[in-house]
Amino acid sequence: PGLQEKLVRRSLEVCAPGGRVIYSTCSLLRAENEAVVEKILADGGCEIVPVKLILGKEKATKIASECGRFVKLLPHKDGTDGFFGAVLKKNPK
Repeated sequence: PGLQEKLVRRSLEVCAPGGRVIYSTCSLLRAENEAVVEKILADGGCEIVPVKLILGKEKATKIASECGRFVKLLPHKDGTDGFFGAVLKKNPK
């Protein structure tokens, strides 16, 4: 999680104001996912962009309705590998 946080922070440093950074992992651990994003958001330099994910006709409605702040796909629930994603928008200076 520490290295992942450093990578996201560096990505935001080089991102243009108003630009977006997509943070994604193939982990289901909260410490590597939500906790990293929440630490970044606590600094106030960016905001989260709500996500809409479409995976094909059978899953589109279900997945799109479940996505909000983060995308989290679960093998037993979504028929995919584990996946997490968040879109961060750098605040204008």
